[in-house]
Order: sequence, then C-alpha cells, then structure tokens
Amino acid sequence: MKIKEWLVYTRFIFDLPRFLSSKISPSDAVSITKKRLEDRTDNFLKVFKYFVYANPKSPYLPLLNAAGITFSDIEKLTKEKGIEKTLEFLRDEGVYFSIEEFKGLIPVKRKSLEFNVTPQDFDSSLKIKAQVPKNFKDSRMGGVSTTFGLNFLEEVSAVQVSLFMGANIDEGEDVDTVIWLAQYPSMPGIGAFLIFLKLGKPPIKWFSWNPKGYTLGCFTAWLSIKVSVWLANLFSKGVVFPERGEDIKPERVLEFIKSHNKSKLMIGAYANRIIDLCELAHRQRVSLDKVIFYWTGDQLTVQKKEQIIKTGAKVISTYGFREMGHIAYSCAQMSSVIDNYHLCSDIVALIERKRDVLPGLYARAFLWTGLYLGMSKIMINIESGDAGIIGKAECFCGFSKIGLDITVSNVHSFEKLLSTGAKFYADKIVELAENILPKEFNAGVSDFQFVQEDKSEVVLLYISPRVGNIDQERISYVILNFLRNSPDTKALIPFILPGEKVSIKRQEPLVNHKGNILPFVAFNKNLQAIKY
Repeated sequence: MKIKEWLVYTRFIFDLPRFLSSKISPSDAVSITKKRLEDRTDNFLKVFKYFVYANPKSPYLPLLNAAGITFSDIEKLTKEKGIEKTLEFLRDEGVYFSIEEFKGLIPVKRKSLEFNVTPQDFDSSLKIKAQVPKNFKDSRMGGVSTTFGLNFLEEVSAVQVSLFMGANIDEGEDVDTVIWLAQYPSMPGIGAFLIFLKLGKPPIKWFSWNPKGYTLGCFTAWLSIKVSVWLANLFSKGVVFPERGEDIKPERVLEFIKSHNKSKLMIGAYANRIIDLCELAHRQRVSLDKVIFYWTGDQLTVQKKEQIIKTGAKVISTYGFREMGHIAYSCAQMSSVIDNYHLCSDIVALIERKRDVLPGLYARAFLWTGLYLGMSKIMINIESGDAGIIGKAECFCGFSKIGLDITVSNVHSFEKLLSTGAKFYADKIVELAENILPKEFNAGVSDFQFVQEDKSEVVLLYISPRVGNIDQERISYVILNFLRNSPDTKALIPFILPGEKVSIKRQEPLVNHKGNILPFVAFNKNLQAIKY
C-alpha cells in the first residue's frame, strides 16, 4: 500500500472521534437547513470568490474571462436577480460544462475558445480534513473518481435526516436502522454507517458482502473497520460489526426481519436486493408492514415500487450522484408519484440547458451547482447526464414547510449507451425490460436484461430461466411494436432486432458489484468485470 493511502486511513481514524462526538437531531437538521437557505446567496458568492476567482487553475476561469465576466458582475447580478437567474445568464454566456466535457471525452469549445479539462480539474482547492477510505469510481456521471472527507459528511448529515422526515418518522420515535451494503472500501456501506451514527440511529445489523473486485484482505481496511466500530461504541451503545459473507442472500435478511420486534425498521440497501427481498416475502406471505426501505443505487420505477408496496412496506427513494451526494428526497405525501423528489435547495441550485440528443430531438439537461463549501468537486452549471422536470411542490410535508419546495421529476438519462453511436433515452429501455415484457410474459421486473456482449454491435436479450418457455417470434413482435411507436428508439431496431428477430440467451441477468440488475449493460471483453 502506498504511503498516501496509509495517511488517508490514519487521518480518518484520528478525526473520527470528533465526528462521532456530536449528533444531529431532526430539530437540529431543520434549523441547519433554514440557516443554509438564509445564507444561500452568500454561500453561492463564496464559491465563486474562493474556489473560482482565487484559484488560477480553475477550469471556470477561461470561460468567465472569455465572456468578460468578473466577480463584481456575478455579485451584482446575484443580488439583483437571484442565484438561478445568474446561473442562466452564465449558461447563456457559455459558462457551463456538458457531461462529455466534464468527463474529458471532448474538448470545451466556445466560439474561438478551445481547451481540455479532466474531472480532477474540478477538485476543490479546500484541503479536506480527513478523507473517508474509499473506492468511489462508480457514479451516475460515468466513473468519475471523487474524494470525500468527514467534513463533507458533516455538512450533508442534516440533509440525510430527510430520510426520516420523508418517512413521516417523528423525533424520538422508535425505529431501528439496518445496513445491507458492502463495507470498506465501498463508500455506500461506510457512508450509511457514519451517517446513521451522526443521526443517533446506529445500525443494529450490518449485512455486508465482498463484491467482485473489492477485496478486504488489505490489513488497513480491516483495521479501519475494527477501529471505527470500537470508537463508535464510545459514543453510541450497541454499534455492531459488519456481518460478512461472499453474498448475503435475501433469505438471511428476511429471517432477521421476522425476528425483529420493534415497531419500525429502516433498511438501507441497493435497489435490486430490495426487490429480491420483497419478491421472497411475497412468495412466503410475510408482511413487511413495519419496514421502511431506503432505496439507493437505481431508479425507482412504477413496477419496482409496486413490488415493494404489495408486501406492506414503505420506500423512501433519493436522487443524487457521487459528486454531490444525495440531493433530493421523496416524501410520504408524494408516495403515489414515482420519481418526484424534493430538491435540497439549501445545498444545490438547478437550472436547465436545452441540448440535442437525436436529430430533431432535444433534452432539457440538468445543470447542477453546489452551494456548500465542503464539496469535493466545484460544480457550477455542470451536466449530470440527466434530464427531467423542475417544478414546485404541491404537498404540505415537512420539506415544504421548511422551504424545500422545489421538485424534480421524470428524471431520465440522455447519455449514449451503445458503442455504435445510436442514442436513446434510458427510460425507454427501462419501460421495455421492467414493464412491457414482464406483463406480457407474466415475469418479474428483474427477469429481462439487454446485453451488448464483447464488441458485437448486436444486443442480446438475457431472460431468466424462471420465466419458462418463450416464443422468439412473439417476444420479437412485442419489442418491435414498442420500438416502432417510440421515435427516439427507432434507431435501436437494427441492433436489438436484426432481421426483426431478437437474439435470446437463457440465463440469469448480470448482477453488478452493487447487487443491482440494470435493464441494459454495455459491452466489455470480460463480462465478469462489466461496467454499468
């Protein structure tokens, strides 16, 4: 192990007691959020003053200089028009980064200006006090490596209280937390562990596993887990060690739920593990009416939510990406609406940019700006690869009452998914794999998966053996009819249906290291190391 990595673990362990010594209650979170909303304009201007104009290496400076925009201009416009109007002005002047530019896939071109950036150019110039040991290269934004510190987790802890607010859990109400996520060096497991501790809700159980490509043989990683739990027990009672295994099956988690006697149980887990658990509970006629799932790692579709609801369980979904963390939450009053979230506008600002997706088709791409000084990457008008609808909340939940009344809905990706150059909206493939085909063939939402193996341009349809006999002509007709009725998916027909027939492979859909089954998997020479 490199000396730098040893130092990361050492700083983390030494700074952890400070992090654990204080808790954030729901009332604290409300006060923090209201204060940040009051300071929103000041924080926005500080981002420009300290992280852009004071940093000669900032990737934003060439764009701002080319447009002739000074800090005084931004300060004046923000105080007169507000943050979002200022960001729209900057966008119109060319101060933004597309997802392709941000990832360094294409050069930045604005009139006569042309230059290249890498994701590392956006790293914060603020010295991170103590990094969380991690391996963070899986992201909505395509594998951008990101470093987080305990100061970042402290800043977003108030936001994470939204999990309980969204589930209508009152302060002091009896609820236990459970983690069903991998531990070091995977961020979601240790992140959930630290956040639950900060909220005064230490997990009573931590189901962990060793996903492929994530080895825990490293002595420092093992030691960090041991020391973290030991230190946590100095500040919270009954903090448990992760229960490890190569894979934690749903049967094991269901048995634990059945033995749990508390009134409520919040379980943080990846999307498809929750679905597998709910399907198992439904088959065994086990009620999950005391369970609240914290859904992460995948989009919560109508079909998947129906799978959860029929067990009696509730689900709180979040929207976010590694570079900014969780930045939007669903609420109980909007539970009937899929993919509709309250935006954490105390820590982010959001506008849109109209951009081409296909000839004659465009997307209103999200442009994100971070407003908290502890962020690991300086994000100002940066695309995440998603589009959707920005609106105003019509509910009167806790989010709206404290001022978080901006919503995002109908979120979908517009990024290229096929190496062939054909582009399409990912939500169309989700609709086909998780709704159209399961209903037509009486199957589950995770029984179908489109896979582009190796470097072939042809897409195969993986079908779980559980589905039973499938007629190739019938399923080809269903897929062809769906694609023909969607103008932005017609380009897929030659790849999914060469000769108007789909190529079927009877095997279980591929599972990524998070335990998720995605409806589409792009090619890779080694299917065991496939990237989603």
